[in-house]
Amino acid sequence: MNDDNIFKVLKLERKETIHSAMIAAIVAHDERCWNHFFDILEKGKAKGFNIEALRKSIIYDDNKNHKWIDTEVHLTEKIKGKKRDRGRADIWIGTNNPTIKDKDKYRLIIENKIDADFQYRQLRKYYRYLTDKESRQFAGLFVLCVKDDNEFMSKVKNAAETFNTESKKDKETEYAIITYKDILNWLEEVIIETEEGDFKTAVKQYKEIIKGFYPETKE
Repeated sequence: MNDDNIFKVLKLERKETIHSAMIAAIVAHDERCWNHFFDILEKGKAKGFNIEALRKSIIYDDNKNHKWIDTEVHLTEKIKGKKRDRGRADIWIGTNNPTIKDKDKYRLIIENKIDADFQYRQLRKYYRYLTDKESRQFAGLFVLCVKDDNEFMSKVKNAAETFNTESKKDKETEYAIITYKDILNWLEEVIIETEEGDFKTAVKQYKEIIKGFYPETKE
């Protein structure tokens, strides 16, 4: 076998579900990984986001029972007695602190886009999941993408503005864009602070896959 990178061997380089699961697993590995990830989100935050409040509302669990982060989450909730489908979140982050009242719980959704386009009203569903209850505070909605060119950014903006204008609520769209270049920077921090072992090897292999998104990237 010419390449021992497991992601390349299994041809998973551009599979969104694998990337979402890998990112969530690294975030949840230890508190340093977790804190560096939230640092990245804070740098990319939009007006009104309160990432620090979300950070403080999470009790880090060393037993690896990380109920505050999940992937491929089907978003459903009851609104006025009726069950509403809010789509499927690629990465979902929320509070696990039992002392925080439901109305004060923060939720964050990351929509992961590598090759696929936005589905019909996709961001609108997420936005309503985050804001439908009048008293609920929320951290925000992030779009994670490979491209950061004007054409793709325009697509993100249009998708966001569409769900904003269709929403019955008089609220401004709150979203932010982060790219896999941000993820690459985060992985570099993780590698620096992680001891040698299976986890560090896996992160290094994953980092090589992300670098493949940006051929111009040099060490």
